[in-house]
Amino acid sequence: MIAIDLFAGLGGFTEGARQAGVSVAFAANHWPTAVEWHAANHPGTVHACQDLQQADFRDAPAHDLLLASPACQGHSPARGKERPHHDAQRATAWAVVTCAEVHRPPVVLVENVPSFADWLLWPAWCAAMHALGYALQPLVLDAADRPGSTAAVGSPLKPLLGVGC
Repeated sequence: MIAIDLFAGLGGFTEGARQAGVSVAFAANHWPTAVEWHAANHPGTVHACQDLQQADFRDAPAHDLLLASPACQGHSPARGKERPHHDAQRATAWAVVTCAEVHRPPVVLVENVPSFADWLLWPAWCAAMHALGYALQPLVLDAADRPGSTAAVGSPLKPLLGVGC
């Protein structure tokens, strides 16, 4: 199975995929330092440093699995008291729709914070993925709930919202 990783950061999603036997052919992120570290950790992967909201996904290789971790900062309650803010970080999720539209991979896996599903445009985002033929399955995963986990309540491990398409 071949995957690409959008908003790849330092490579956690890529490493998990690699450990599961998936070959990650392409990874992209907007932050040069993250791309440098990802490249150091995954030298067999082609890397791009770019704003994925402006990307031409025709340049990405064909793939069976689209992994994506759009920015969570605009959705996370960890950013503190609600206040007026620019919604650009929340909008990164639309790059997932664009890439899926171009390539139509059989599987799309998106991870974010659980409050991603509270986003005002979440229903429109889901509708766009449905329009592309994907059936969405949101699932909240918490490492502290894993049998044998040593994660304590209040640990730095945060619950994640996984959306399988």
